[in-house]
Amino acid sequence: MSNVRILNRRKLAFKGSYEFLKRWQWDIMATLTFKPENRRISSHYARIKFERWVANHMREKNIQIGGIYILCYQCGHPHIHALLLGRGRGANDKRTLCDFSLGSFNKYWYSIAKIEIPANQKAVAKYLASHHFSYKCDRATLDIINGDFLFRHRCRHPDR
Repeated sequence: MSNVRILNRRKLAFKGSYEFLKRWQWDIMATLTFKPENRRISSHYARIKFERWVANHMREKNIQIGGIYILCYQCGHPHIHALLLGRGRGANDKRTLCDFSLGSFNKYWYSIAKIEIPANQKAVAKYLASHHFSYKCDRATLDIINGDFLFRHRCRHPDR
């Protein structure tokens, strides 16, 4: 396959991923790093740590959380970028992840955690898509957490 065809396929994959990520109104964006001495962390171990981090917050805050995350490796060192949204568990519970202190999300992560409320929804979708399909990482995998919840809370208009 020629280089032009490969680049065109990557551009199409990037655009598809970007359009997919724009379908939600994300509450927070998280960047979670692993300690520098943990360079040989497997993707399975990293996913388990991330899923436990989300589960701890769901239990502590009594809120459902869903999201899309990308596990990236740069020079063999892993980090996670995640777009998350949350809703209260009850029908009348209108809380979102934005209702909690951003500092409270650092609680269960054992290394550096940068949590922020997205100022521009399209920009964070583009950021995640670019990590997956550009050359920002040596390797990257995109995954979904709590998919059933996530798909119930898609925006009606993908252009939001």
